[in-house]
Amino acid sequence: MTVDDVTAALETRMRLTDANGLEILDLAECRDLLAAAHIGRVATASRGRPVVFPVNAVVEDDLVFVRCGTGTLFREAEAGHTVAFEVDGSDPTYQTGWSVLVSGSARVVTDPRELERVQHLPLRPWGTGAKDQVVAIVMETVSGRRIPDVREVTTED
Repeated sequence: MTVDDVTAALETRMRLTDANGLEILDLAECRDLLAAAHIGRVATASRGRPVVFPVNAVVEDDLVFVRCGTGTLFREAEAGHTVAFEVDGSDPTYQTGWSVLVSGSARVVTDPRELERVQHLPLRPWGTGAKDQVVAIVMETVSGRRIPDVREVTTED
C-alpha cells in the first residue's frame, strides 16, 4: 500500500455522511461534478404538477445555462420561478453513484452581452426542435451525495 493509497483511504473514512449513510459532497466537489456534466434534468412545478425535463447544460460561475424552446421551462424562467437542476452518475458494477442538486431562480437571458458570452460556451442543443432561448438558473443552493463504493466500506470487529 502506497502513501497515496493510505491518504485516499483516510480521506474516504473522514467524509461526512447523512442519516442514510450517503457521503455528503462538499461544495468544491459538487462544482467539479457540475462542471464535468453535460446532461442533467430541470425540475419545476407547472399547473400544480411536477415536471422534469432532460437538458444539456453548461455551468459557469454561479449559473447553469440551458437552451430551450418557448414551452414550460421558458415560461417558468420568464416568471422568475425557482427550479431545480440535477446531474448524476453511477457505476452499476460497484453499486456506487453520485447526485448533485442545484436549486435557484430561473431567468431568461436577454442581455446582449450575456447572450454573446453564452454563444462562446459549449452549449448546443442535442434534441430536435427550436431551442433558441437561453435560461440561466442561479445557483442559490447546491448539495450533493454519493453512494459509497462498497470496496471502500470495511467492518470493524
